[in-house]
Amino acid sequence: MGSNSRCEIPKGQFFWEVKKITNCSTTWAAILDSREQLKKGCIWLVGNGQSINIFSDPWLHTLPGSVPEKLVDGNNEHKKRIDRFIEGVSTFCSICNNDEESIDHLLLHCSFAQDVWFASPLGLRLQGSNQLTLTSLMESLFRANDNNSSLALGMAICWAICKCRNAKVFDQKNMNDHDALTIALYWFNLYHNYIGEEELNGMERNHQTAAVPTNLTWTPPDHPTIKINVDAAWRDGAFACAAVTGDNTGYCHGADTMLERSDSVIFAEATGFQLVVDLALWLNLNNILIEGDSQMVVKTLKGELRKIPWRFWSLKDDITHKMASLNNSGAYSFVPKPANKASHSLATYGLTHNVQHKWTSSIIPAWIASLFVNNS
Repeated sequence: MGSNSRCEIPKGQFFWEVKKITNCSTTWAAILDSREQLKKGCIWLVGNGQSINIFSDPWLHTLPGSVPEKLVDGNNEHKKRIDRFIEGVSTFCSICNNDEESIDHLLLHCSFAQDVWFASPLGLRLQGSNQLTLTSLMESLFRANDNNSSLALGMAICWAICKCRNAKVFDQKNMNDHDALTIALYWFNLYHNYIGEEELNGMERNHQTAAVPTNLTWTPPDHPTIKINVDAAWRDGAFACAAVTGDNTGYCHGADTMLERSDSVIFAEATGFQLVVDLALWLNLNNILIEGDSQMVVKTLKGELRKIPWRFWSLKDDITHKMASLNNSGAYSFVPKPANKASHSLATYGLTHNVQHKWTSSIIPAWIASLFVNNS
């Protein structure tokens, strides 16, 4: 192109999006005009998918009508759901076949869904509630003063209905309301009534582990590992978790306490492990070993438990992700309570005196540093 050609793509725009200006060169104008033809033979190398617009970009280029014209015709109803573009596939509800399948219909207005809601412990009668939306139902369950029990059960029921719908669509398997409630209550109990001690006891019996002595004391880690002990103190729905660091000489590099509320002791213990990795990142520690006296949390983080409580999933993902940035693989270890006195004492103090604070080695109070002396 000549020196007077205008072909600059503005910053932040892609070749496929740039608009043709009035004074651009003939060559550049021809290149821009050819984009529609170029699109017919181009495919995306998909990365994280964040720059793809599912409402306007072509889907499978090998299929007729790969550009979803129905989604870009200005009709908002088409944008509420991704319509099906393969002939012979009905857009009606896969279960009752009485109405267009939408989120609200599938989960609330389908006769199957209504039977499940009525037969559930919530006992909701949704017949005739055609204006009810999933959002409004979840809002009402959220406002119930029952420690989110109704909300958790409602979410589990929605999940179960979707599972039953998928079983019919993909496996040609008809499920009834009893099947749906069995699925819903399984997941609800994992969240609200999780009792992992039975599984832990079974593992202990299977491995025939010896009883752990009760007179163990804290032992320093091998150099250059920093050991961080963690524990939580819980009372009447409130808890404090604490983390205390120590190296091979017993020197304390820092400590941390955090206050939270939860009806679950296991959630409090797991939050303590999350506190540990945040403390390690704050202190710029690269090689750590987390010690705690909760077998359930330690075994979950090490992948040794088959069932994980719902409320622990996001914590587990966050902990393992941050641990990977510290030392490539999660290093977790269970210790009996006698060897975890430092963090236990600090957690108890934090709960009793409403203390939430971080300390470095230069400002750590002497009484916290002395916990290691009393722990050894």
